[in-house]
Amino acid sequence: NTSEHYRIASRLSQDDVAWLHNLPWYISSRDLGTLFVHAGFVAGIRLANQNPRLMMNMRSILPDGTVTSKSFSNWPWSRLWDGPQTVLFGHDADRGLQQNEHAIGLDTGC
Repeated sequence: NTSEHYRIASRLSQDDVAWLHNLPWYISSRDLGTLFVHAGFVAGIRLANQNPRLMMNMRSILPDGTVTSKSFSNWPWSRLWDGPQTVLFGHDADRGLQQNEHAIGLDTGC
């Protein structure tokens, strides 16, 4: 049983794959004072040192500091992000719209 994602990926040309490979892990807009990322950031770690896998998959940071792709309702990573830049992110539809002081989750699952 082949997934839809696999079918799409298998049809990409080499140019498509190269283009995707060269995309940044996040986008920073100085004019807006905003960062755009697929999933999230770990607070206290410089942007240049963020783990790309976590930027694409994280949803929660547990009280012991464990970063996970699972959605633990009381522990969204965004509650820990203290700026100064505001982060706009997705990848967390189960929580719906999230509005924190410096992080806004836009994935509502629609």
